[in-house]
Amino acid sequence: MHDLKYLFAYSIPFSAFLSVYFLGYFSFGAVFYAFVIIPLLESIIKTPGKIYSEEEKSTRLSNILFDLMLYGNLPIVFGILGYGFYVISLGGLSTMETIGVVLSLGILLATNAINVAHELGHRKTRMEQMMSKALLLPCLYMHFYLEHNFGHHKNVSTPVDVLSEGIIKNCINLSRSSQLVIHHGLCLACQDTSNHVFPFSRWEICNPLIV
Repeated sequence: MHDLKYLFAYSIPFSAFLSVYFLGYFSFGAVFYAFVIIPLLESIIKTPGKIYSEEEKSTRLSNILFDLMLYGNLPIVFGILGYGFYVISLGGLSTMETIGVVLSLGILLATNAINVAHELGHRKTRMEQMMSKALLLPCLYMHFYLEHNFGHHKNVSTPVDVLSEGIIKNCINLSRSSQLVIHHGLCLACQDTSNHVFPFSRWEICNPLIV
């Protein structure tokens, strides 16, 4: 029961759903929750300083609850995303509501899609890796799986790794820097497949850059 506190990770999807459902000023609900409520909670709630023993770590790693919570993000993300697109397609939303819904869905993808895909992308099974790519798909960020696992982790702290070189230095250059990181990551992903990192032809359907 103690581990059920991690269900709090689903609070962002819940806030995104409420944003789409209630509309009006509530369409910005997920944005307000992510950038106001959560930081306030973090400043109030103290982080426990407990250190787990090796046995406790092993037990928690084998706890299927955490795996199921990760897998649950797949239907939740696509379900709320589809619901949001459906509401927008009906028309009748004001400009403010459309912006609010789009931003709320963006918060959903940034948290429960990209973050979870990052974790699943490090897993060993083909199914979990495919789930990672599926979550990256609506973010238009599928090359992250290749560049991060076979580029960043391979070249970290070297001049080859764009993030280690400190391209993202301040918030003013964040937009331009993000574009550079994405472009560089896509180039590295293509380079990885052509440098025989994977035993596939560049145009083969099994090529990880394609599926």
